[in-house]
Amino acid sequence: MHFSYPTDPDAAKSLYAYEDFGFIGFDLWQVKAGSFFDNILITDDAKEAEKGLEAYKKIAEVEKAALEEEKSTTTTTTTEGPDADETDKDDDEDL
Repeated sequence: MHFSYPTDPDAAKSLYAYEDFGFIGFDLWQVKAGSFFDNILITDDAKEAEKGLEAYKKIAEVEKAALEEEKSTTTTTTTEGPDADETDKDDDEDL
């Protein structure tokens, strides 16, 4: 299938103009493990986009603070190394 863009400027203005969307799909590739996408805004109104950006910034600040709080209170323990308990060394043999 070959698609060519209209050369008429008036036709090009309405190329992607739709009265209503029944659904929208995203083809996303996960580049980094743990990536996620949320707070997606689709609009053709610059003012609405600015309002959405400001709302996102507020949410992002709260989420970042919560993540930093979680990181500061989380501790990691390990049973490997010179101080490991002797019973920990053969755990895989019991399986």
